[in-house]
Amino acid sequence: MPTNLHDGFLFLVWACILVGIVGAGVVAWLDRQFRKAGEAALLAAVVFVCGLYWPQIIVALPGWKFVGVGAAIIYMVLLTSEHFSLRHDFNAYVLPRKLTPKQVKAIKDSLSNGSQFSLSILADIKDQEAWNYAHQLATAIQQAQWTVNVVQSPPNLNMPQSGVQILEEGANARPSGPTNNYVKFLQDALKAAKISHGSGTIMAGAYKLSLMVAPRPLRIQHNMGGLFFRIGTFFNQLGHKFHR
Repeated sequence: MPTNLHDGFLFLVWACILVGIVGAGVVAWLDRQFRKAGEAALLAAVVFVCGLYWPQIIVALPGWKFVGVGAAIIYMVLLTSEHFSLRHDFNAYVLPRKLTPKQVKAIKDSLSNGSQFSLSILADIKDQEAWNYAHQLATAIQQAQWTVNVVQSPPNLNMPQSGVQILEEGANARPSGPTNNYVKFLQDALKAAKISHGSGTIMAGAYKLSLMVAPRPLRIQHNMGGLFFRIGTFFNQLGHKFHR
């Protein structure tokens, strides 16, 4: 058992390292909770390195210097956490959308498991970013032998403000049978490629399927904050659940 403050902290560090090595699933859990596995990996790496060199740190930096090093480590983690947040926002709201080879393969493999169908991809040709992204989606879906056309979105169509949305028209005339559930096939394909999307339905008319590609978000609408802010929020919500 630890006998002083330094030994106690060393005991805690090595306990964290042991948990990190044995429970590899913890990283995946943190990713689901906080959506940034990079931050969790960074925090684990800092703790791991500190644990390895802790005896040397204790000897070389006694007293107030030890406190200063600890503060510097915490500041580094916080600063890097904000870097990850800024990079995520930059990728989401500044860079043009682009399908990766992995996403193209995911769409092809998912759609190849079901029946083929025809699809119209609607986008505004004046929005070059959305138009190019629509063509990327069309190329990926065509690899699964679907018939795809990229067309100008009609002016009277209620397009979403941003993002991608599936539109099913003529739902009353929807083909029956699990092999003809084309909406689900398309939803599963976008989900497999980790493409966020919505869905809309029009009951009347002939049956057809469209994919509406709206502009990317023009501003950051929601910011989860840094790693430690999200950890605090998570435990705060957990506390409320236990006290209900």
